[in-house]
Amino acid sequence: MIKTDNNGKGLKSKVYYIYIVECLNGSLYTGVTTDIQRRYMEHSKKIGAKYTKAFNVKNLKAIWKTKLFENTRSIASKLEYNIKKLKRDDKLLLIDDNKYFKMFFENSLDIDMYVRIKNKEIKNLMKR
Repeated sequence: MIKTDNNGKGLKSKVYYIYIVECLNGSLYTGVTTDIQRRYMEHSKKIGAKYTKAFNVKNLKAIWKTKLFENTRSIASKLEYNIKKLKRDDKLLLIDDNKYFKMFFENSLDIDMYVRIKNKEIKNLMKR
């Protein structure tokens, strides 16, 4: 999808994925990407993030995606930042039940900009 700004220049909109992975030591890592399958593979092969290189990725726990807008990278980064600020127990609640998404973020984010990807959809997404 290509939109234009006020000067007629093309702006490319991308969907961004905000994800939480569990590492072998039980810790949780949160990241953002435009290609979740590629990024998970990079983490698994110890390419990229220093944290996942050190602690090895075990599995993908949760994914949210942005809706298409011009500033989707900014929107994605805001959610990533807010998830990273959560305590571990709150992250686990968020992973287990998306009802906590609204509770944790409705005062700090425009929560309608994000869509949770369900577990069965994650499996399909990762098969591509």
